[in-house]
Amino acid sequence: TYVGLVSSDHSVTVGALGKVKGQIEAPLIQIDGCVEGNLKASRLLEVLKNARIEGDIFTPCGGLKFMIGGAFKGNFFVIPAVE
Repeated sequence: TYVGLVSSDHSVTVGALGKVKGQIEAPLIQIDGCVEGNLKASRLLEVLKNARIEGDIFTPCGGLKFMIGGAFKGNFFVIPAVE
């Protein structure tokens, strides 16, 4: 389990066995593991089939891809797209 802020100028991936307790910020975020914390994707957030998310999601309009099987508990916010 990683505890703390995860930030990238490109992408962040949490694999099926990954666990994060903290905020994740990046243009592209892919989650297939467990996350307890907020997710802030400036372009796209992909919630894959093994994902378990507890926290708030922030993405631009059209910036959320959610596969069958993924679970999410929290609030969803649409933010302005980054040019």
